[in-house]
Amino acid sequence: MKRLLAGTAGFLLSLFFTTGLAHAETEELVPARALIKPSPYERFVVSPDGQNMVHTVRIADQTYLQFTDLSNMSLNDALNLGSVDLNDLRWIDGNTLLLVLDGTLLTLEAGSTEARSIATMLVGDNRRFRSLQHLRRSLNYWQLVDMLPALEDVVLLGATDIDRRTSLYRVNTLTGEMTLIIDDSDLDANYWYTDITGTPAMGLRFKDDGTQLHYIRDPETGKWIRHDKMHKDSQIKLDFDGTRYLAPRAEALMYGANARSLYIADNRDSDRYRIVEYDPIAGEIIRTVYEDEQYDVHTPGNPSRLFRGPNGDVTGLAYLRDRMTTVWLSEAGLALEQAIDAKVDEPYFYVIDVSEAQDVALVAAIDATGRERVYIYRAKTDDLILHTIDNEELDAYDLPETQTVHYAARDGHEIEAYLTLPETTGTSRPPLIVMPHGGPFARSVATENTHAQYFASRGYAVIDPNFRGSIGFGKDHLSQGFGELGGTMIDDIVDAVDWAIAKGYADSENVFIVGSSYGGYAALMSAIRYPEKFSGLVASASVTDLAAQIKSLKKKGSRFGYEFWQEVAGDSRKKALRAVSPLYQIDNLTVPHLLFHGARDRIVDVEQTERLEEALLDSGRDANVKILANTGHTFGQTSDHLYYLEETLEQLEKWRTTSASGGDR
Repeated sequence: MKRLLAGTAGFLLSLFFTTGLAHAETEELVPARALIKPSPYERFVVSPDGQNMVHTVRIADQTYLQFTDLSNMSLNDALNLGSVDLNDLRWIDGNTLLLVLDGTLLTLEAGSTEARSIATMLVGDNRRFRSLQHLRRSLNYWQLVDMLPALEDVVLLGATDIDRRTSLYRVNTLTGEMTLIIDDSDLDANYWYTDITGTPAMGLRFKDDGTQLHYIRDPETGKWIRHDKMHKDSQIKLDFDGTRYLAPRAEALMYGANARSLYIADNRDSDRYRIVEYDPIAGEIIRTVYEDEQYDVHTPGNPSRLFRGPNGDVTGLAYLRDRMTTVWLSEAGLALEQAIDAKVDEPYFYVIDVSEAQDVALVAAIDATGRERVYIYRAKTDDLILHTIDNEELDAYDLPETQTVHYAARDGHEIEAYLTLPETTGTSRPPLIVMPHGGPFARSVATENTHAQYFASRGYAVIDPNFRGSIGFGKDHLSQGFGELGGTMIDDIVDAVDWAIAKGYADSENVFIVGSSYGGYAALMSAIRYPEKFSGLVASASVTDLAAQIKSLKKKGSRFGYEFWQEVAGDSRKKALRAVSPLYQIDNLTVPHLLFHGARDRIVDVEQTERLEEALLDSGRDANVKILANTGHTFGQTSDHLYYLEETLEQLEKWRTTSASGGDR
């Protein structure tokens, strides 16, 4: 590891301001490069006693650690960990940090530059190997399973071998002494759940086809038995495969005080996922811990984070509504929330991490543009101190704000969407971009939508709808998207356009649709089904032939993905899929278009767009297609991302017209 020279911590931005930074705003357009610049800050962790915190910074391919002494708010020099994958980061106590780097376990004292190796990727005698098989079995990738707070200087680690089987070891972080708790041959588990005492309570096995199986220990025989077989008649089913991934089911989150207290997310008897306490041995629900009347508090794609108290109880949780939020269930947590709320100027905030006594918290405050600032709150001194700013460069610009809106689809179903409006003068209405998200069984949020801010800052209104099939809004909203990839989901997107125009937010003569992945497919299908609505479409990484996409998943060996798409596509017969595939609706694709695809896309093959291009040319029409040689499914390189935004804006400007409702540009 390399240590940065003293005084070089300044590259981590100016820290510890008690008021906003005094940047003069400029009337210049915010540069695309500034908007898409990823936040360098990746993790923030406070020590259990609230005396120290650490956060990580990613610059280029280097990861840095930065310690802060919370007693006097002093900042230590940043420590360069190099080009590594930081798999885990936890505090053992108030002064010692546990790191898992590329599967190797290290400890580091706060403020120190010397890390100590505790466990390497070789388990056992690494000098002699009886056979190649012996070597294979001795190579392990370490993962932190439990901090074992009841045992001083001891943690529970999982050692995953080359065949993905995980053994459990109790490890002394001072001496490096290891005690085998469970051998991988006991169950061939890939992951373990433990209760508050660190006792293994459930093993999770991932099959090659993507199926997940859950095993609990039979209290009478001591043997590991599949949960769903132990409770054949119970409605609580933890196992799932591709056909049941989005079906009503339960998902294990964490254990509480003992093996009879498992916190799960469950939506069997409710439209929305809620958190319940469950006895997996008796197969009975103990109590409902928390549920939200409007949103799922957990989804497979957006898991909640549970805060666990010293007795194993859930004291609070952080989950996604339209933005991240924190809900507290303990008196200390509620008092903490009230104290923070009285001091934060931003309209939204949530807690990233908190000390055991819940008297020191790391707080992410979110402004109306979606940008985050991280603060440190200390109850003892009742102060809120600014620590880091997400992309400080943007402070120089007046960014457009995003608001949460709701509209009724044509059948009355309510849809949540996020509307970002440009500054306008006079009575003219701006052009509109509807921007469907990818997935499609994913969702949009009211924050972090840099594309919406980019186009809104250039004069476009942007609406981002969570059409049916989006996760996070209950199983009814989700399931109504099954079998409706080119039907109801497209109708919901078009209904967002009609709503925005009816509300006076947009010019009906200048409406565009822009999307990637499923959003790209939706852009094509919306323009095919409703050509009169749109003046142009931009689609990237789009599926154009559903049957070919599903077939490719099977060919690539993704049984989970194949089963999943067979299930959610509805009628998977070739004729039915062709009816909702842009490639086979080419005669109806009359709206001007711009198509992008990455040549290295491993999720949606580039042939999907190339075949559409060929079909357009064969029909005697122009094909406006950009194949990006070094891009995958998303724009990983800044240069490609900038090219996409700039080319898209240039094309939209060419398509725009002057209309009575919109006025001059």
